[in-house]
Amino acid sequence: MSCHPPVPQLTLLFVYSYVRLELLQGVAAFHSGDKQASHHLSSALAKWQRLQVGDQALATLASMGFTTSQVKPYALVPSLLQPVSV
Repeated sequence: MSCHPPVPQLTLLFVYSYVRLELLQGVAAFHSGDKQASHHLSSALAKWQRLQVGDQALATLASMGFTTSQVKPYALVPSLLQPVSV
């Protein structure tokens, strides 16, 4: 048994950490009066919105026979939902 989390969880951890960093930079900039605050906050929002996966994509995976627990690790990383060309 491996003590390392699977790749999708590592990817999610990295992506969410980056979004949180951008958000915290925006909050810190806002409270210090920095004009870059809106840039950081807008960037964090845009990244967060790109991470959202629609119900249709999840329904497609469910129709392929995947269970909810199998889909969850992939649900927030849209690039992992793309078909792999061989």
